[in-house]
Amino acid sequence: MIWEIELRPKSHNPELQRAREDFNLLTHSEDGSTVLLDSTHGYLLEGDLTEGQATSIMRNLLVDNIVESGTIRELGHDLPGSVTVLLKPGVMDPVALSVVEA
Repeated sequence: MIWEIELRPKSHNPELQRAREDFNLLTHSEDGSTVLLDSTHGYLLEGDLTEGQATSIMRNLLVDNIVESGTIRELGHDLPGSVTVLLKPGVMDPVALSVVEA
């Protein structure tokens, strides 16, 4: 089973603002704020995990409840209009290494 964990800032989202500015720069437009409505970051958990176990990993290791909220779902059950972007193979991911160690 592969679980997708999505983390969303509770207030200001600097990553969304950066993505909008990059979109405007690349397209020579000012459409970033109307095209890019939201931005989150997340993780994929793969293993023989129940939803409860995956939720526990999310709550205890990945979500900072003070500044962000988290949701979990099976991979492939994306929301309409959403896009998932993954790291390229070989890219260092220190958070993933910490979760594996924990």
